[in-house]
Amino acid sequence: MLLVGSGEKFVRQLEQSGALAIFVTPEGGSEGHYLRRLRGAGYQVVTLSSKGIGDLAGYLTRIHGVRPAILGKSERRTYFFPPLIEQYRATLPPKAKGLVFWFYEGHVLSRQELSYLVKLSQEDKGVKFVVELGRDQSIRWQPLQSA
Repeated sequence: MLLVGSGEKFVRQLEQSGALAIFVTPEGGSEGHYLRRLRGAGYQVVTLSSKGIGDLAGYLTRIHGVRPAILGKSERRTYFFPPLIEQYRATLPPKAKGLVFWFYEGHVLSRQELSYLVKLSQEDKGVKFVVELGRDQSIRWQPLQSA
């Protein structure tokens, strides 16, 4: 049984839908194959954990504040960062097709956050999303809007 194919179908379906829900095998490792296929197709891939992101819209599209963990008696400071999409878009090579944000542990995202990712991928064609929503016997994916 072939668990991992060439990845062309995966890249094509991501380009068509803009956002994919992916279910990976429990032992892992097969998602790395698809990450390499995306990079080979000309995308810059950013892997992020879904846990602890907070406001997804603010994190991706607006200037957002981050407070580091307090160590000892240091002052509480808030550091402000540019929107993540713009931050990575500024570093794209000239011939890149776009950005792909790969969220692992995506089962913690709400339905509203998942629908926001679909909407954002439709508004901005240069940004695509892959969200790992769970485990399965073999790797499979489907458009995020139907997941």
